[in-house]
Amino acid sequence: MLFLPIVFSAQKSCASHMMGADIIYRCIDTLKFEITLKWYRDCRGVSLSPGNGPDRLLILCTTGGSSQTATLSLKSIREITPVCATEPSQCSPSNTIATGKGVEEHTYTGILDFNTSPLNALANCSGQIAIGAAIFARNDAITPGPKETLYTDCTIDLNKAPCNTSPALTSEPIAILCCDQPFYFNNGALDTANFDSLTIH
Repeated sequence: MLFLPIVFSAQKSCASHMMGADIIYRCIDTLKFEITLKWYRDCRGVSLSPGNGPDRLLILCTTGGSSQTATLSLKSIREITPVCATEPSQCSPSNTIATGKGVEEHTYTGILDFNTSPLNALANCSGQIAIGAAIFARNDAITPGPKETLYTDCTIDLNKAPCNTSPALTSEPIAILCCDQPFYFNNGALDTANFDSLTIH
């Protein structure tokens, strides 16, 4: 039930601002979840505009059937550039094109309630529910892989765990590396709500 980023090709794009993303969910009640979607934006690229993709979710049953969409609300934008505290902001003003070599975290939240319409149509899914988000602007500075669409998703098994909370990262998944220096990176994924065991593939 760990969220994993997945990248796939689509049409060619001129934008180049998305560095990464993750989705987590927290059980509020049976079949009711708070969703948190985070996008990591390269401040050298174009700004993010709610209503243009970063706030949209696709929710579907992995064994087939209907799908639904949901719109999240922007909760916060904050700079997370890993530089010394004495360094000036690299992303000022926030969410503005070409401000510097920095990273912003854009957080969107919302409630998905599979007890009520229209999501109750998915409550009897025999497989898992996939909750995904995509932005057609993967960062050109990421050298491996295609540079078109950045996609991330998570899955919820409503049959086995109608009130479960996903693992969450305890470290920001962004790093600036020094040339020719060893680097160790740990996102620190933990499940402190259900204490489920985690396996990373």
